[in-house]
Amino acid sequence: MRNVISRSLAVACAIAFGACWWTGAHAAASNPVEIPQSGKSGKDAVCERVGNRHVITRAALLDWVADHFSLRRQCARTQEDTLNVLVDPEAAPGCAKGDISAARSAQYLLTSLLRDENPTHFKVHGWGDENRQTWGSGRYMRELGSFLIGPSSPRVIECLKADEERSKTGSGFDVSDLKVGTWKMKLRQDQNSLEADRNDKEAFKKAKSAQFSIADDQLAKQTRYDVKGTIGLDSDWQPCGRDMECRLIPYVKWEHTLTTPKAGKGDTDKVTYGALGVHSFALRDLPISWKTSLDVQYIVDEKSLSPTEIMAGTLKWRPSFTLPNGFIVPGKARPIGNALLFGYEFGGVVRYGEALESGGNPIFDQQKTFLYSGGDIDVWFMGREDSFLEKAKLQLYYSHLFAQRGIFSQLPYFAAELSYALDKQGLVDIKLTYQQGREYETFEEYQVWKTSLGYKF
Repeated sequence: MRNVISRSLAVACAIAFGACWWTGAHAAASNPVEIPQSGKSGKDAVCERVGNRHVITRAALLDWVADHFSLRRQCARTQEDTLNVLVDPEAAPGCAKGDISAARSAQYLLTSLLRDENPTHFKVHGWGDENRQTWGSGRYMRELGSFLIGPSSPRVIECLKADEERSKTGSGFDVSDLKVGTWKMKLRQDQNSLEADRNDKEAFKKAKSAQFSIADDQLAKQTRYDVKGTIGLDSDWQPCGRDMECRLIPYVKWEHTLTTPKAGKGDTDKVTYGALGVHSFALRDLPISWKTSLDVQYIVDEKSLSPTEIMAGTLKWRPSFTLPNGFIVPGKARPIGNALLFGYEFGGVVRYGEALESGGNPIFDQQKTFLYSGGDIDVWFMGREDSFLEKAKLQLYYSHLFAQRGIFSQLPYFAAELSYALDKQGLVDIKLTYQQGREYETFEEYQVWKTSLGYKF
């Protein structure tokens, strides 16, 4: 038996060595103690605090495995793909030899984790009295999913070192830990920015912060206050079918502009109650994947004597293409020199709605029902980590919609934002924004420069 175990370990070590060589710059972990526990859940860590302890979470572990073992290719586009690859690498469609070798290394690592071979770092709860002496890696991988179904499950993997490091540092409450049940609470400028998770540094940096500004005009003896913010609850990605993941984000958005002592022409008092549903679809045997979002809204604008009430929805489609060499377009942001990252995404937009009450707004007096379609593109430049531009970001957005039904034949809109983070985590920033054109949510027309203070979590 010892000889068999020794041979098995030798083969596993050889596979792990081969995976390290194949992945180049990313040396694969071969011992569970190397699995990161501290830091934010995601790329920095696979653990999340639940109550008074930390446990391994499904999304964080599967994303970390895919990234660390370079499985983000044709055979592991989603978290469910990654789990399937771990169960049977040879049966996963689209996996090259290098992917299979890397998956075997990941199997070895996770099998060691589930066998309780590192009791000082992890504690596995939920095995009961099962006799696991004869289990191989395949059986452990088939059982892995049952440990990743939620923190309230009787089967969880507790992260002992995460709790230990937290007590040593004495770190207290973090606003990004706010939850309602298992739903994460987030504060951003708009609902689209709510998709970004703080553990994804690039996406979080791209997300727009809620803004607050004050402009004091001594000549006109007026003061203008401007507040834009959105609070949402994020379900996070959940499997919703083969090769598919979904997330739901209900939110409330406030947009208030107030001029004192007399009301200004551009004053607004708008509240939007909405729900953003996002669906990600990535077939492993096709070179195209896409993300579709449906944003359903009830908008109340009280800037007139009586409120304007609108029911509307926006459908967005974001495609992504995998080239024969594995290069993904548009994909993640890519480096430009040593200081900058460049990223972009584009897609189609359809906006449909109906004015329940016009509130005296001439725009909705003339179009009770409206339908517009077209496209948009989002481009961003941000400083690379540890560069002199690390805290800077420039984001450019352009949309152009055409009327299928409505009083405006076209809706061109451009927005630019230059921001600089004032803290290391990127929670607080100062930004300069410019808007020109007519946005498609309530058809407000803009041509304005603005400096504001921003905050997000």
